[in-house]
Amino acid sequence: MMSVAAVQAQQKVPAAQAKTMIAKINAATKKLKTIDASFTQTKEMKMMKDKMTAEGAMHYDCRGNLKWEYTSPYYCLFSLENNKVTVKADKSKEKSSIPGAKMFQGIAQVMMGSISGKGLQNTSEFDIDMYTQDGQWMAYLSPKKPRFKRFISQMRLFFDKKTLMVNKVVIVEKGGDRTIIEMHNMKTS
Repeated sequence: MMSVAAVQAQQKVPAAQAKTMIAKINAATKKLKTIDASFTQTKEMKMMKDKMTAEGAMHYDCRGNLKWEYTSPYYCLFSLENNKVTVKADKSKEKSSIPGAKMFQGIAQVMMGSISGKGLQNTSEFDIDMYTQDGQWMAYLSPKKPRFKRFISQMRLFFDKKTLMVNKVVIVEKGGDRTIIEMHNMKTS
């Protein structure tokens, strides 16, 4: 006879519990000065059977600066520093600035907010629903504004049970494609 282990489904939490969860996450991330981590990013596209995977490292600081560096299978550095977006596509070439790139800045700010957990404070940009599953906390962010709605259907943030830091981000795009970012070796100060 076969036994089947029951898996707890994701449960949306009531508003009062969601508010408490968000307050605990904000308290945990409020003390952050820096976050350094490696990451694995997987792109799942409806039109392709194979997944695309990239690896790299990221650095975030509380002044709002972000460096997102892909190291495999290609090199690319994306950074936001002092509200200036730059991209360096090859180790041997100069960085190119993207002046007035409001959309890139918006995406970078969403990414920083996702990694730090501070994105849960941005209720003017996103509807936020909190979930639990097997003790793990999840935040589902659905964009309210057209600048994000054109590209993103939903962002899902998964929080480490002990540190309350984001350890996984799932971006569901308008067409159903997904980008999954898993953080590893996270160091904070």
